[in-house]
Amino acid sequence: MRAVAVLAAAAALLTGCTTTLSGSPSPGEVSPSTTTSSAGASTALDPCSLLLMSDLTSYGTFKGPARDDIGGSRACTFNQTKVHASDPSFAVSVGIRDSQSVESVNDKGRGKISGNVNGRKAFKVPQSSQDCMFALALGHSARVDVVIAGQEVERSCGLAEKFAEVVEPRLPK
Repeated sequence: MRAVAVLAAAAALLTGCTTTLSGSPSPGEVSPSTTTSSAGASTALDPCSLLLMSDLTSYGTFKGPARDDIGGSRACTFNQTKVHASDPSFAVSVGIRDSQSVESVNDKGRGKISGNVNGRKAFKVPQSSQDCMFALALGHSARVDVVIAGQEVERSCGLAEKFAEVVEPRLPK
């Protein structure tokens, strides 16, 4: 009985390999988004390419971009410069988390509000009385965080949403 099963398997393998095609092999066209995992797609991204100095001009003058590792993300930060010492200012940071999904965003005690930005799954997460983050899904296992620091939380969340709307179209689908 065992010999019959082995012969049947061998016959199936041989018949699967008997077809011949003429021509020469060549690579086909494949979309990178279908072949790359979300972590692979995210590691190819430069956080400083997702928000540009020209995106900030209507909000004042900024220093940056400054590259840094912030809380486990590869980040790019821009700091608004003050005209007068008493002027309010803020910082905007775009961070890429290669192995943390949008679902893994931590609620800092002020809520975690699900939504979307341009059709992409997102979470708004007030971080403190002055900071707010919009986390954008980047596939199933990565995300991009847009953080505003230094404003009253409602204003920070409004700015974070506006900058998330700028960043989102620059992300791979």
